[in-house]
Order: sequence, then structure tokens, then C-alpha cells
Amino acid sequence: TRRHDDDLMPAVARACARARIRASGLGGVAVSVGPGGYTAVRLAVTVARMIAEAGGSACLPVPTAAAVALRRQKPEEPAAIALASKGETAIVTVVGVGGPPEPGLVDAAGLEALHGLGVRRLVVDQFVPGAIRSRAESLGWAIERPVFDPVACLEASVGVEAVDPLDLAPIYPREPEAVTKWRALHGGGDR
Repeated sequence: TRRHDDDLMPAVARACARARIRASGLGGVAVSVGPGGYTAVRLAVTVARMIAEAGGSACLPVPTAAAVALRRQKPEEPAAIALASKGETAIVTVVGVGGPPEPGLVDAAGLEALHGLGVRRLVVDQFVPGAIRSRAESLGWAIERPVFDPVACLEASVGVEAVDPLDLAPIYPREPEAVTKWRALHGGGDR
């Protein structure tokens, strides 16, 4: 019955109380930094920065796809994880094909190249463009919903290089919508 972000800080306080720790005693704060929903990622990064800065903790920036990858239905299979959709494109991170996963902008036609890499599974939220979902289905890919699990975020933070809280930043592979709209309304120049 409440907005999820209205309960964020009380939820952190409850988790610390249950674990019998103080936020000021944390050695690090793992946070999902995107790509993903612009507002949700920005909120998560801001709260993590605040907790870490107040407590003298390091920040562990975890790409959202790295945490989602740990909760896939078939983690042994290569997958394309699409978490930030806009228009007819999505930011897609391919996992399980070797090498470090790097997010990239993909449209429905771009799935062909991923198919050539052995990807046969698409992890998408409800915002994925219909053309991407339809193309994946026509290629015979399995479609599954992402699982956003805070424990997976913590697990994915193992080995992540800690950053100073003031240096923590979201992963935004494209210009934020507010900036795009500003440019459209004001002729594209910086003011």
C-alpha cells in the first residue's frame, strides 16, 4: 500500500537491527548501480553513498546484470539480460559467453549477433520493447523475468573494487530522459 522507496531507509534500519549491527560499523556497502530504471538506480546510489559516507564505509558498485545473472533459471546457459528499455531499444548485457559482461544498446535486429554467440535465453522486465521480445521468441529463445535479490547483489560484490562513496556513480549507457527532453525543448545547446 506504500511506495517502495518511502520505506527504504526504515528497511535499512530494520535490517541492521535484525543483524545487531550499526550502519556506521559496516565495512562496505554493496549497491546495484544499473543499468536499470533511471530513478531507482539514482535513488539506490544516493542512499548507498549517504550510508557509506556517514559510516566511513567503502562502496561496492555492482552492475545490476551481475546480480540478476546469479538468479537466472539456468545460470549455466548464456543469456542476454535487458534491464533498461527505451523506445525500440534496450541496454543488454550478455553473460556466460566468456569475457567480462559489458552492457550495450540493442534493438530487435541486434539479437541476431547475440544468437551467433550462443545466447538462447532473454531475461527481461515488463518494459522490454515488444519487437525485442518477439524477435527472441522467433529465434526460439527462452524468456524469463529478472529476479532482483539483495543477497545476489551482495554475492556479486565479491571481488568488486571498492570506491570512495563520493566517486560512486550509476551506470547510464544513454543520456537521461530529462536531458533529452531539455535538448528537444531548448534547441540542444547547454545553458
